[in-house]
Amino acid sequence: MANVGEEESVAMLSDVEEDEPAQIMIKNLSQEDVLVEKFRELLVELDLHARRRRIQNRSCSFFSLGIIIAFGRQRDEAVREKGEALRSVSGA
Repeated sequence: MANVGEEESVAMLSDVEEDEPAQIMIKNLSQEDVLVEKFRELLVELDLHARRRRIQNRSCSFFSLGIIIAFGRQRDEAVREKGEALRSVSGA
């Protein structure tokens, strides 16, 4: 809040000095140029999606392979322990 007698300094749009208007570049592209540019953008986006999918599939494959190997080891160990238990029971 401003004290009595003090003038608030609020910038108003009219307080700003006018500069030269900014140059706006507008390309007049033909319909064919627009289609070609849009096609290129879509190709880049498609390539990006394909790369992401390959990376994801690769990481899922490694993860799945790791699970299969770990499960195989646990199964082998369970079979070995079962065999040892049966031998100890039948040998006792």
